[in-house]
Amino acid sequence: MNKKKFLIDSLLNIFSTTLPLLVLQLVSLPIVANQTGSDKFGVVITVISVITVIGHPLGNVLNNIRLLKNDFYLQKGLVGDFNYLLIGSSIFSALLVILISIFYINDLNIFNIILLVLIVVLSVLKEYLLVSYRITLNFKGILLNNLLLSIGYGLGTIFFSL
Repeated sequence: MNKKKFLIDSLLNIFSTTLPLLVLQLVSLPIVANQTGSDKFGVVITVISVITVIGHPLGNVLNNIRLLKNDFYLQKGLVGDFNYLLIGSSIFSALLVILISIFYINDLNIFNIILLVLIVVLSVLKEYLLVSYRITLNFKGILLNNLLLSIGYGLGTIFFSL
């Protein structure tokens, strides 16, 4: 890989990783803060933090393990057990987010539980599935993924504001 391609790929990866964080921190959360009271906004921040702390590590660890072991599996002609690990991580994350949410959300109902489970499972899936782009060094794919995530944050913010 030449230096110019390396620099472009690195900058593309940094930008694509930063984009959804900027949208969330500089657009979505200030709008949510303005429309909710401090108590409710505190709960929103707590829920986002819980989902991030659960979903990101579980999906990212699987992502990194697959990235490191991919050549080994290909050389041996093995499929791997990542799908089972992904299902297990998704179930574990769902149970964990339910248990933690019971302590932090006073008016927890079945709709909220379903949404929280859906969000945390999608978070695990997103973090893990990025490995397919990382294995092939497809930084444009990572950018597209994070661009769609940013658009989702924007649309979610609009729907929240209605």
